[in-house]
Amino acid sequence: MRGLTPAANAEFVRSLGCYDDVVTYDDVTALPSDRPVAFVDIAGNSALRVKLQRHFGDGIKYSGLIGLTHRSPSPDEPALPDAKPTWFFAPDQMRTRAKEWGPGGIDARFSTAWSGFAPKLDRWLNVIEGRGPAAVQQVHQDTLNGRVPPDHRHILSLAT
Repeated sequence: MRGLTPAANAEFVRSLGCYDDVVTYDDVTALPSDRPVAFVDIAGNSALRVKLQRHFGDGIKYSGLIGLTHRSPSPDEPALPDAKPTWFFAPDQMRTRAKEWGPGGIDARFSTAWSGFAPKLDRWLNVIEGRGPAAVQQVHQDTLNGRVPPDHRHILSLAT
């Protein structure tokens, strides 16, 4: 499985050990376009989705969309040339899995996954707490402008 990330985050993503290969947005068109592709867009990066769909065309078998932090603010956002992305909404997915796996199925699988994941969090993430409107505004602006390092996670409160 490949991880796709901005060049500035490539070393961090490699260090996670989750992917067989890490490819930057700039290098994505160097990938072979004759293989089936599944793409899950965590950030809602409109320009990247268009770039991928132009490169892979009908080879994209699944295009999932989870977030919108990097969506183009332009009303002139380009239309996707091929398949529209499918929204992933966790509560809907949990209802589906609860039906498939039966009583306790989600809890058992979540517990197993979490026990392997949780011990790695201290190595992967630096949690930073902030309080007050100024702190919230600063982190918001830093996030919008790409100034938050990939290993930083913020817990913010408007209360001082």
